[in-house]
Amino acid sequence: MPAPAKSKAPEEPADPGEPSLTNFSRALKASWRPRCDMCDSSFDNFDPKLPMRCKPCALTIDEWVEAPSWDILLDHNRDFIDGLRTATPYSIYPLYAYKALHPGLHRLHDYGILTTDAQSPWHKVGQEKDGTWFEVKERSYLRCVIPTMHPNLPTAKVAEMVELLLENNRLETVTFYEYYDYYAGKYFPEMSYRSAPPIISRKSDPNKQPLYTFFRSSVGPSITTRTVAKHRSAETKNSLEWVKWKRCKHNRLPVVTERDLPRGSMGRRAFGREITSAKKDRPIVFTVAVRDWADLDLDLCQVVVDACIRAGLEPVFEETEAVAEEGIEGAEYKKGEVGAEELPKLDNLQVD
Repeated sequence: MPAPAKSKAPEEPADPGEPSLTNFSRALKASWRPRCDMCDSSFDNFDPKLPMRCKPCALTIDEWVEAPSWDILLDHNRDFIDGLRTATPYSIYPLYAYKALHPGLHRLHDYGILTTDAQSPWHKVGQEKDGTWFEVKERSYLRCVIPTMHPNLPTAKVAEMVELLLENNRLETVTFYEYYDYYAGKYFPEMSYRSAPPIISRKSDPNKQPLYTFFRSSVGPSITTRTVAKHRSAETKNSLEWVKWKRCKHNRLPVVTERDLPRGSMGRRAFGREITSAKKDRPIVFTVAVRDWADLDLDLCQVVVDACIRAGLEPVFEETEAVAEEGIEGAEYKKGEVGAEELPKLDNLQVD
């Protein structure tokens, strides 16, 4: 005979003065609004399939994609570095946060080199609130783009600049052509870098292509590999030096070998989106990083500028004094032989 069912104790009525957890969750969900991953402003009509972008930042990215020339792309990137533009197609982290790099980055733009990512050298030893000691190191790097088919940038001189960077044993350098996929490469000890020939038409010998179109990487053999930041902690300051470093994985060199370039990504490697005007310029993407953690005082921007000068490149994209003194409004840019062009309108931008 089954046991009689136990009667449930009567539930106490909920106190209307205390909101339930369910009601609180609903209220929280109703009040939540997505925030733009570029300018951090809240916005409506969020699509989870798309990046977290507000409408002004999305319009700003459209201005990049529709830029009519390399000169205008350089101007857009100068504005982004200075904080006048909140968004780019290629970057979430704002370059304007690294203020110490600004003079060097602007100087690179004078030579036609557009910087898409950068990091300053940094070393800090400190103590947490709980008494634990920590040490953090970051080595500097630059990720850049330069045309090979621009009327003001002779191809031979651009190629020579890249060679000088690859030959510098204080650097780790990665360089590849925007509009080629690559065969499997290998490391050449006599040249101290890895090389992969481009995939072209079946009737052409890839090894007879210009060397600047090859994928080449002097990253490794190296203890740093992709790591650009590392940390360690200990109970005392004196014992820090005996603790093994841990690699920071949140920020690493994105491309080290030709295998890191997805097939069919041509045209989107430098900027994340295909820029129509960049097709005719046929850019090279290159990354330079300080090779040795003990060499943190090396000025990467100046190293690249020195390579430009040695290769015979000139600062034909240099800003006029009016830009430097008065800012972007009402100023003109010197465009070398191609003539001055109208500055982009900033009506839709959110400026902090």
